[in-house]
Amino acid sequence: MIGIVLFNFIPMGMSLYYSFSTYDIISPPRNFGWHNYTSVFTDVILRDKFFKSLLHTGEYLLFSILVGLVLSFLLALFLNQKLKGMGVYRVLYYLPNLLPPVCAAIVWADITDPLYGLGNSLLGKIGLGPYTFYSDPNTAMPTFLLLALWGLGSGLMLWMAQFQNIPNDLYEAADLEGAGVFRKCIKITIPMSTPTIFYTLINSIIAGLQIFGPYLIAGAGPDDSLLFYVTNIYINHREFNMGFACALSWMLFLVIAAFTLVLFKKSKWVFYGEDM
Repeated sequence: MIGIVLFNFIPMGMSLYYSFSTYDIISPPRNFGWHNYTSVFTDVILRDKFFKSLLHTGEYLLFSILVGLVLSFLLALFLNQKLKGMGVYRVLYYLPNLLPPVCAAIVWADITDPLYGLGNSLLGKIGLGPYTFYSDPNTAMPTFLLLALWGLGSGLMLWMAQFQNIPNDLYEAADLEGAGVFRKCIKITIPMSTPTIFYTLINSIIAGLQIFGPYLIAGAGPDDSLLFYVTNIYINHREFNMGFACALSWMLFLVIAAFTLVLFKKSKWVFYGEDM
């Protein structure tokens, strides 16, 4: 309880207090009011960065849900097959998630360096021209979205555990009825996996809205092409615009809370074992 109060409630209360003020650490909070919240619509520079960060965060969020969720599900289906040596593949797909995110960011920053990186060195050996990776605003976002698949196996344990909990009797009954692999997936595997789909969906939304990894590799990117919402918060903190940064943090908190509340309200499609 002491830890929760000291490291959660008190910092949150201070952040809310600062969000209604002009605060730069050096001077005491002043000019109390709603100006930090309204400046995202009235201040031209802050407004442009705010909506650009929203757009980039939304793009990544859609990618992580539509592509990441589907690919991780298909990968788990493949790794759930009872084939010889499948355990080795499960370990290999999960290994990237054991690397600390900061270390992974530094490694990928070196690999994707447009001049000296291993990526362009390998592309040159197969006759392809140098790729700009994070050095060009037109390729920065596609590069990051592609490298985001590096951690595709993060939810592998959850999917595998869910698949193991599906009663085998259902598949045997489907075999007797002559159901194929695709029909068994649609009628049995997916409905019985909805708890994991629901859990993964919520975590994907929360993690997607809080994405910060690209800053460790390329900062905000050329022309702010990698300016995500949390990156914008961090930059304002770094520039001692603490009041506005706290206001951005509380707006993000409300958005995440709203998404989570709506998902729980609309979770009637989730099928739990006790519903059988």
